[in-house]
Amino acid sequence: MIDYKFINQNGPFFDMQPLQDLHVLEIVNISLMDNKWPDKKEILQRLSEQSAVLPAAMHPGDPVQEECRPLVLVVEDNRLNSELVRLFLKEICRMEFARTGEEAVCMAHLKQYNAIIMDINLGPGMNGMQATQVIRTLKGFERIPIVAVTGYAMESEKEQILQAGCSHFLSKPLEKNGFTELMRTLLEKK
Repeated sequence: MIDYKFINQNGPFFDMQPLQDLHVLEIVNISLMDNKWPDKKEILQRLSEQSAVLPAAMHPGDPVQEECRPLVLVVEDNRLNSELVRLFLKEICRMEFARTGEEAVCMAHLKQYNAIIMDINLGPGMNGMQATQVIRTLKGFERIPIVAVTGYAMESEKEQILQAGCSHFLSKPLEKNGFTELMRTLLEKK
């Protein structure tokens, strides 16, 4: 597992700075030319040209067994909510975290996940529904579970969220047993 941080410094593409003491993948301030994501080959080539790639800190345990566990992308802008999800799911899966819709799309472009947990209200920029719609267009993400986790609870909003491409909907605050059981069921199908 590798962590990267992209910082927009030189126009339409991006340069990297090494991450220090972070356990999550963090991608920030990406400037895109013509509203088009660079292809995976271009991103990976750019990464290999830089010497700023650091290995991620691993949680204690058998690395081989750890790699066999499903990988979930958690998209949440609130650190406390992210930590709560991490605590609930730490025995079930590996997780990587994004704080914005743009980060989530870029991370999905770079790596295949077994499931995504998507907050809907992500602050300024791309919201969770918009990020879900873009992610659904990426190869390999057409049918993976995307679980919307949001404070929005009205039936009309739930319908909009599901129509945007989320496969499941949970209201905040999360109830641990129901949430972990849903995630366990979704990940066992993979």
